[in-house]
Amino acid sequence: MSISKMIRLAVDAATCATAILLLTCFAFATYPGKNGRIVFIEAKSGNFQLYTMNPDGSDVLQITNLPPSQNPFWTPAYAPDGQQIVFSNDATGSMELYVVNADGSGLRQLTSDAGDDIFARWSRDGSFILYSRLFIVTNQGAFHHLATINADGSNPQFLTHALFEDLQPAFFPD
Repeated sequence: MSISKMIRLAVDAATCATAILLLTCFAFATYPGKNGRIVFIEAKSGNFQLYTMNPDGSDVLQITNLPPSQNPFWTPAYAPDGQQIVFSNDATGSMELYVVNADGSGLRQLTSDAGDDIFARWSRDGSFILYSRLFIVTNQGAFHHLATINADGSNPQFLTHALFEDLQPAFFPD
């Protein structure tokens, strides 16, 4: 097994261990979008999928039907207009970013870099997405850097380059 594969496995194991320690459950959810619905992941059938529901817990709707996943790091987030949801999924073997319309239609993959792209958050105007991307430096380990990508999947860019863990980015209101 190559050094980069061993590093990747170690990073994946460390990420999962951190999640287990920090989270009491794998119910990543986000506040209601402008459409009033909460988006969350759940493993109802033993595999995680994306769902929405009303704030009172009624009208639960499954909005994805992706290949089986045991990875809970989908971290969904509504676009500012409430019409789309960005999330991470490991259907390709690594966590990539996807966007889906709030009704479940129009699923599209934004990233395909074979790194782990997680903790995506929309910019205030919905024009781009901020996220953490796994970056492997074979002789120094693996690190997450902050990155952006346009909402249409174009122009991915690293924002940070230091050998530190940059995770869970967020935009603060004015």
